[in-house]
Amino acid sequence: MERRTKPRRAVRAFIICEPFSSLKSGTAIEGHIKNCCLAGFCAELKEHLQSGTVLMVRMDGKPASGSANERGGSMALAEVRWSKRVAVEEDARYGTGLRYLRAY
Repeated sequence: MERRTKPRRAVRAFIICEPFSSLKSGTAIEGHIKNCCLAGFCAELKEHLQSGTVLMVRMDGKPASGSANERGGSMALAEVRWSKRVAVEEDARYGTGLRYLRAY
């Protein structure tokens, strides 16, 4: 049974995620958005994240290079709802469901 209340739209966009905290962790996690809706999105990330983790997500269409100001793009705060390992060639990836907390 489908549990989603909002329709999803397939997309392919590069994102960079960082845990949102008062301490600068320096840990950037790269990935791609696979689909989205008004409430959140599904992404493939390079790391497994615990449910409840809050992330600052930047979407700008290009790999991490230069500072955030040089890259531009949109930003959002999102909460991890689930994370599961998926097979993508030899690379470890994690399908991750995120719920928007705030978009900028």
